[in-house]
Amino acid sequence: MRLFRKIVFLLIPLIIISSVGLHAKRRKEINKEFDKKEFIEINTLSGDCVIQKGGSDKIEVTVTHSYSETDPVEFDFTDRGKRLRLDEKIHGSVSGSCIWTISVPDNIEIEFSTTSGDMSIYDVSGEFSMQSASGSMDIRGCLGKFKMSTASGDCDITDTQGKFNINTASGDCNIRECKGEFDINSASGDIDAYDITLEDDSNFGVASGTVEVELAESARYDINIGSASGKAILDYGANPLIGYFEFTARYHSGRIVAPFNFDDEDIFRKHGEKYVRKSFIRETDYPTITIGTSTGKAVLKKR
Repeated sequence: MRLFRKIVFLLIPLIIISSVGLHAKRRKEINKEFDKKEFIEINTLSGDCVIQKGGSDKIEVTVTHSYSETDPVEFDFTDRGKRLRLDEKIHGSVSGSCIWTISVPDNIEIEFSTTSGDMSIYDVSGEFSMQSASGSMDIRGCLGKFKMSTASGDCDITDTQGKFNINTASGDCNIRECKGEFDINSASGDIDAYDITLEDDSNFGVASGTVEVELAESARYDINIGSASGKAILDYGANPLIGYFEFTARYHSGRIVAPFNFDDEDIFRKHGEKYVRKSFIRETDYPTITIGTSTGKAVLKKR
């Protein structure tokens, strides 16, 4: 009995400490509602942001966080008529996390800036921009203009239509079932774009990674696909080839792979290096489809 009491006596402080710790990390919510705005600016350090379609013209903001009462964190909501500014300010070291969930009407402009937070946009039309050091992007079922840049984060875009300007340093870009004008670039990441429909001239380029684009239909606009040291692949699937097709690669160290004979071939110099250029025309010389590499492979696939 005395041993049992001793064990209980020793466990009580541990239980209290654990209870305090759990209480400190309990999720908390802040809820705000604003009238319709034309522009929302969101600034976080590590907080994630979810933009979703709302049920009215109102803007509903929910901040869900696990910061304690003593953490040096501020949440600011600044209503400026047609503009709304949302800020997460951290003035020291914290151990909690934060998610901003913002329900908005269509046809809105949103600018999100963060250090390491992620951004997700679901089922909304508008104009969106994001700048992040290591945060990732997830866009689904949307319509509009998208200007995104991240250093090491990934970008996933699904079932979305619009104008895309996406840049990553080492992050990958995965694009599925999208339509629009594409300008997608990565330094050392990969670009995988499948079931893509071009609605304007487009570019997909990487420096040291692999870029592969699979078209949902024959290209009706110019498209450029390039990789300096990796693979640059255009998959036409079962779609008919129409247009002027041009392939380039460094003469001694690059490769050109296509399932057809070429109409023309020549050698040229670029930046002091010798390159080979091969081309063919199917039906008409428009649009222009270019696939290029330096030391990797320039590949056309056709079923």
